[in-house]
Amino acid sequence: MKLITAFACITLFILSGFISSKKNGTDELDRTLSTLLQQNGFDGRIEEKLEQKLGRKLNKDKINLGRLVFFDRGLGLHQDNSCAGCHSPDNGFGDSQPMAIGVDNNNIVGPHRVGPRNQRRAPAAINTAFYPKMMWNGRFSSNSGNPFDNSQGFLFPPPEDNLFKNGSPYVTRAKHLLVAQAHIPFTELPEMAGFTSKEEETKVAFSRFSGLTIPNTGSKNNKAATPLIFSSKKNNIAARNTAVCTDPDFGIFNDGHGFPVPPIDPVINSANFRIRDKVLDLINTNREYRKLFGDIYPDVKNGAPVDFIMVGEVVAEFEFYLTAANAPIDKYAMGIKNALSDVEKRGAIIFFTKGKCVSCHAVIGNSNQMFSDFNSHNAGVPQIHPVFGVGTGNVPFSELACPNKTVTGTLDYGLEEFTGNINDRYKFRSSPLRNLKVQAAFFHNGSFRKLKDALDFHLNPSIQIATYNPYNFGVPLDLKYKGSDMADVMNTLDPVLKQGISISKNEKEDLLVFLTESLYDRKASPENLRKEIPKNVPSGIKLQYFEMDEQSPNTFITDNTFPAIKYNLYPNPVTDKLTIENNKLSVIIKVEVINAAGNIEIIQSINSEQQVITIPMQKLRTGIYFIQITNKDKQVTNQRILKT
Repeated sequence: MKLITAFACITLFILSGFISSKKNGTDELDRTLSTLLQQNGFDGRIEEKLEQKLGRKLNKDKINLGRLVFFDRGLGLHQDNSCAGCHSPDNGFGDSQPMAIGVDNNNIVGPHRVGPRNQRRAPAAINTAFYPKMMWNGRFSSNSGNPFDNSQGFLFPPPEDNLFKNGSPYVTRAKHLLVAQAHIPFTELPEMAGFTSKEEETKVAFSRFSGLTIPNTGSKNNKAATPLIFSSKKNNIAARNTAVCTDPDFGIFNDGHGFPVPPIDPVINSANFRIRDKVLDLINTNREYRKLFGDIYPDVKNGAPVDFIMVGEVVAEFEFYLTAANAPIDKYAMGIKNALSDVEKRGAIIFFTKGKCVSCHAVIGNSNQMFSDFNSHNAGVPQIHPVFGVGTGNVPFSELACPNKTVTGTLDYGLEEFTGNINDRYKFRSSPLRNLKVQAAFFHNGSFRKLKDALDFHLNPSIQIATYNPYNFGVPLDLKYKGSDMADVMNTLDPVLKQGISISKNEKEDLLVFLTESLYDRKASPENLRKEIPKNVPSGIKLQYFEMDEQSPNTFITDNTFPAIKYNLYPNPVTDKLTIENNKLSVIIKVEVINAAGNIEIIQSINSEQQVITIPMQKLRTGIYFIQITNKDKQVTNQRILKT
């Protein structure tokens, strides 16, 4: 008995020493982290300040109407995409894809979404109430540096630059940056408007490229900017810098679907205002929308038309409601010390100190505790891109030897496309880091599908770029990469990243846990945000199919009928070989190439689940062909391609 008692005493002594040591370690972590948070002005109370900053309570009627507008693809001229098509509830109302797919999609919102790529990954709509700058190149911003303060107007590319300038009658009604920003998605051709036109020659304007109309002198004055105009003149060749550059032909995207895009207004070199007028027609001739807006706005109830400030206000109200900024780090800052594990605390300390993360992913001042300085930096992100063509990519990229944008371009100039300043080339806005856990891909173009891989690259891009291969990091095969592009990108790499950031393996693991868990508010979970999907929308057009999370088979979906399947076919137009991507959603067993007269030109049986299928097209005549694809479930899909 004495021996047992003695042993118990010794054990208790050792254990109490261990607990004391652990407690002392935790106390030291708490002292260090609390000091760092205080120094950076982080109090964790940003979410509860929303209504204080708005100066009012959120309006439930506006939230519910904004939700309907957000999910209604009947308000896009092409009639096949809504805001929710690129801002998925499963991903914090961010992109389900590494690079956005807008119009001509396969009606799926989720991992198996297929269609032509746009230019960048759609950023998350959640928490945007606190962002002083929107979009990856920051082209929509509040001149006051505060999204809640419109006293100095908002900065937008033309033709909206005058609409939202300081002192304009219109901007006095746009109380918040999100109200102004809501004017834009409807006018974007690749996102919602489409390229359908009744004109023989389609002319389109891209406001997002307005800075490229400025002489590239390095000046920061963008007052001379105008939207970049493209026409559909095929094979429009321009010799520049001894290179032959082919201008994009947007006539190939004129598929006749939805409503035609109005012609460009020559006064402003843009169709944006005319597109919005058409969207307002769709709303004002819809009885249900009239009633819902009338319940909020007395003027509408008395017969006045709905205008776009009203549309912007209800969409913004829904986005205000989509705030999820009460994560463990916030609870910790408010005094709940066990909200973070010791691992997370160590990761947070790395973030604020030797990891140098906070130098760009700031929380102080107008950053509104969003973990971004909302400035633009060249982080050396690998330049992946789609092939320009029907079904593959409908936004042109740049190439160094040619002016502005070309069919064969592979480079995204980033901020320069807005400012026209060559010193801004390859710079992109620092990504806000909250709720990374539900993000589908990382960086502006989704060049990494896992946060761990993105972090590894980000800590030392100068070294990591030498061995980068997009397909090793889960990038879909339709997104391409040209390693030789990166020499020019790396020439202006951000100084903080140029020498690399040195942290140990354990420190990196702690930092990764902090980024994944400590910044995640469970209100942003797929299970919670799927509840925002309405059963139907006022246009009467069926909702897009919101794909179930494969790991959560009992989660909410809007429809039990699976939509028509689309596959990645490229290039389109095709000259020699057509590539078709198989997918786990629908394994292909047979491909038939059918000419416009209905005759079968090629039959190819697929005897295995090969990922890439190649169809020889070089012997076929020029013209339109239909690719008939049969899957193992005997479902048949027809997709159109052009043979040149």
